[in-house]
Amino acid sequence: MTVVAEGIETAGELQWPCDNGAHLLQGFYLARLAANPVRTLVLPEEVAAGADRGRMME
Repeated sequence: MTVVAEGIETAGELQWPCDNGAHLLQGFYLARLAANPVRTLVLPEEVAAGADRGRMME
């Protein structure tokens, strides 16, 4: 089963899903709203690697 943590809006909400087995992360803190989003889900590994907050991942 794939676990998706949705609704991450602050830095304080980001660490818990990463530490507790979420496979994908989604929320305003990770990707701002866009007219044509390329991708809105983020992998916990990308967060650990320091992916830029607020930037759409390609």
